[in-house]
Amino acid sequence: MPQRRLFPPTLPKGGLYVLILRVARPVRVTVGRLGRQDFKPGSYFYVGTAKTPRMPSRLARHFAKTKTVRWHIDYLTELDAVEPVGAVIVAGRTSECALNMEVGRLSGMVTTMPGFGSSDCTRRPRCPAHLWFSAAEINVAAIERHVGSWFFHARQR
Repeated sequence: MPQRRLFPPTLPKGGLYVLILRVARPVRVTVGRLGRQDFKPGSYFYVGTAKTPRMPSRLARHFAKTKTVRWHIDYLTELDAVEPVGAVIVAGRTSECALNMEVGRLSGMVTTMPGFGSSDCTRRPRCPAHLWFSAAEINVAAIERHVGSWFFHARQR
């Protein structure tokens, strides 16, 4: 039986992305040196970069539950209560921090854990985090319009 591709062949091989997660119930997790944090139910938006040709493997890693924990986001994505909804792939942009601050300015979103995902941040002043929270339902169309990209669904419903 042929293996089903997780990503379409037209997926860019590198660039910026916004990973969209849904947390179904309250979770408490220790995130490396950042310490213990409670994450409440809602939508989470993580801004990251995948160097060419690593976009497909980076997103596949985020969607996988079993992995060696390497980055802050891995502590969340390995939890059963956390579901990857999809990713907005951002073409033609190079500044992860500029995109991150745009996503952070979207209505109703707040930083949940200072320093999350921003340990290699080059912006001055540093980004407060590269993970944003919204208690409101995910509005993917608004994110797409705001950052000028396309959305990839983690799975079809």
